[in-house]
Amino acid sequence: ERLIEYHLGVNELAEALDWLERLVGRTEPQDLREVHLYRLVDLALKRAKMPERAERAIALSHKPAELIERLYSYLIAHGEYEEGFAWLGRLRELSSSPAAAELFVDRMMGLSLDQAELPELAERAIELSDERPRQIERLLTYYKLQGETESALTWLWRLASAFDDSGEREGTL
Repeated sequence: ERLIEYHLGVNELAEALDWLERLVGRTEPQDLREVHLYRLVDLALKRAKMPERAERAIALSHKPAELIERLYSYLIAHGEYEEGFAWLGRLRELSSSPAAAELFVDRMMGLSLDQAELPELAERAIELSDERPRQIERLLTYYKLQGETESALTWLWRLASAFDDSGEREGTL
């Protein structure tokens, strides 16, 4: 702890992170270890501006969701949309239920279309969704508003293909 405080005091942030990481490796019980990991992520992102160190802390955590959310917020604030998208995908993987996983797909779609304006990310999110027709409709709306008719038609066909019942398909078309 004293070494960490010393390095922080003289603004040697990388060294402070090194010592904090060592402390994490030697700490038991797990709950106290998680406290040190939160501290490490906060220092890595807020003062050191070293997201790669936050990623290392996440890899050491047994409860990474909140740490990932902190990293995600940092990445989005710095315009790193594709990396943020990937971390939302990781949160989706960690979800405890299909409904919770779909909430992360919703966030991925929102990030892709509303913030980043990268429909190719939204297309990747659709492939992860359990509610593909609903997500495709969101993408269709985006393409329509952007005047991208050809892309909209491609996805309209995919939407129609998602329905097994020919009556529903006809209604979609």
